[in-house]
Amino acid sequence: MKITKRKLRKLILKEMDMMTMGQVAGGVIMSIVPLFLVFGPIVLHGLMDGYMRGLFSENELRKMHELSKQDPGMGKQYMESILAEKGYDS
Repeated sequence: MKITKRKLRKLILKEMDMMTMGQVAGGVIMSIVPLFLVFGPIVLHGLMDGYMRGLFSENELRKMHELSKQDPGMGKQYMESILAEKGYDS
């Protein structure tokens, strides 16, 4: 295959275009990462809150929170007893 100046120029321009696209993609990724770092914990907290509200009633959550304030071990034991009672501990 004979490479002419025209083909060589096309190849170089194509390569430069691919390099630019890579830089743009890298820039987009680098701008999205801080958003995940900022909003990730907020979203995770919302998911965990929704999960806990699905497992426990409002009264159970309130009692667990009050027990956890007094003694974290008591709050954990209460939570585990409720999960065992409902059959979620398997």
